[in-house]
Amino acid sequence: MTDGQGPWRWLSTRPAQLPRSLRARGGAPPLVDTSCAAHTTRALPLVNLPLTESFLLLQLLLSAAASAGLTVATGDPACIKDSHLAGGWDTSRSVVFLCPDAIKKNDLKAESVLKHELIHVIQDRHEVPLIPEPLLTILSRELIPSGEALLVLTTEEDTRREFECRVLSELLTTEVVAQWLREVHEPPPLALGPEHNLKGEVSSGIPPSCPDRDCD
Repeated sequence: MTDGQGPWRWLSTRPAQLPRSLRARGGAPPLVDTSCAAHTTRALPLVNLPLTESFLLLQLLLSAAASAGLTVATGDPACIKDSHLAGGWDTSRSVVFLCPDAIKKNDLKAESVLKHELIHVIQDRHEVPLIPEPLLTILSRELIPSGEALLVLTTEEDTRREFECRVLSELLTTEVVAQWLREVHEPPPLALGPEHNLKGEVSSGIPPSCPDRDCD
C-alpha cells in the first residue's frame, strides 16, 4: 500500500535527532547484494545516496548490525517466493535481508524495514518476551489497526512475536533499537555443571591423569 495505512503501516518512522557523530558519511558497512539473479555478493554504493536523515539512520542500523555479528543483505530467495515480503531475518546464516522490489512498490524506507527486522533479532536474543501480557494485548489494540492485526493473525505462525515486534517498531526510535542491538548478545551456550564433561557426559570426577583413583 502506498498510502502508509496498509499492511506495512507499522514500518513508518518518526523524525529523530541524530547524534552529532553520525551526521557525516562513513562508519557503517555497506549493504550486500545476495539476490538470486546476481548469484554473487557485491557491495552497494551507499556513499552515492543523498545525505538525508533516513540515510543516516540506515547507516546507524548497519553499524549496529555489524557490531552484533550480522550481515545485512539486499535480495534473498524468500523475496522471490513472496513478492509482498519487505525483509526477513535468517537465523541460520545470521543474515538480515531486505527485498528492494517490495520496499519500492509499497513506498517504504529501507531504514524502517531494517529496524523491524533487527527488533526480531533482539527478540531472538532474549529468553523471555520483551513485553509481558496483558500489556502486549493492550498496546496492540492501541497501536495496530484492526486490518493489520487481522493480517498478522491470518499470515503469521508466531502471532505473539509479530505483534510484539510491531508494537516495539511503533514505540522505539531507530537510535534506541540500534543501541539495544549493540548491547544485547547471543544467548549463552547451555552451561554444564561440574558433574559434566565437554561432551555432556556424566563425569566420575577423576582427573584424566588418575585412572586408578590413586592421585592425591
